[in-house]
Amino acid sequence: EAALDALTAGVKKVHIVDGRMPHSLLVEIFSDQGVGTEIVA
Repeated sequence: EAALDALTAGVKKVHIVDGRMPHSLLVEIFSDQGVGTEIVA
């Protein structure tokens, strides 16, 4: 819901990352593989 609110408010892109996976944010940022979901407006 927060991601959709951000997009509605004008944010161009949001990432949803599973925080249960160790280092998930770093993997999402620094790899081409990605571990989350990206939603683009």
